[in-house]
Amino acid sequence: MKPDTNWQLLTLMVIGLLAGIVCTKKTLSDNQKKVFLSNKSWLLTNVFYQLKSDPSGVDFTDILYKNCSLDDNYNFYEDGKFERRDSMLVCGQSYVPFGPYGRSSWNINETFTILQVTMPLTYNFEFEIVSISNERMVLKQYLRDYLQQDIVHTFYFKAAR
Repeated sequence: MKPDTNWQLLTLMVIGLLAGIVCTKKTLSDNQKKVFLSNKSWLLTNVFYQLKSDPSGVDFTDILYKNCSLDDNYNFYEDGKFERRDSMLVCGQSYVPFGPYGRSSWNINETFTILQVTMPLTYNFEFEIVSISNERMVLKQYLRDYLQQDIVHTFYFKAAR
């Protein structure tokens, strides 16, 4: 090989190595996800309703939530406690909220794919963790409606500032 050829080959190898490093998709460890979940308050932005057999969803946020509950803070504390707190707007005693509310507990399965929020004798919500980052979280809840149709609620959250 000529010196120019060696230099060109070395240059291509370095470029390939750098491209591989830059283009590698960063995946979060389960510990990082747990830190993202528990080190901040979350605000609900949207809830979509869909039949499991139909990929299109309908934004049910304004149907299921009043303005007084859209500013609620959802907190998943490191010790396994969950709390949904009123923020500036308080709904009052007569309002029954949709989704987990009050104080209860939470846990995650070993593969970090299922989040459970449980208040004994009151509710047990099970969510699929679709995605979680430092700024956003998406959860899905699979249910059956009163017509015995399989439905999905998709909850979109953003990190509170």
